[in-house]
Amino acid sequence: MLVEVIREKFLPLIQQTPNFVAYYAIDEGDGDVSAVSIFEDESSALASNELAAKWIMQNLSNLITMPPKIISGDVVASTGNIYATT
Repeated sequence: MLVEVIREKFLPLIQQTPNFVAYYAIDEGDGDVSAVSIFEDESSALASNELAAKWIMQNLSNLITMPPKIISGDVVASTGNIYATT
């Protein structure tokens, strides 16, 4: 259920955020989900973190037991294409 809500409700929202590049939700297999969002600049990424935290608390509070943990940093290496498996 959590993954479906993210896919159907949150993805369209974050895609409209200025300077959006990519978003990846990772099902950890134990009921937890991690996410990576990529933006063209730091200020856009920070704004999206606030958007995501607020959206999670407003829309997923019945599905989560802890507030989201947000970590940010610069991409220092990358390669390839990543696509969702479902």
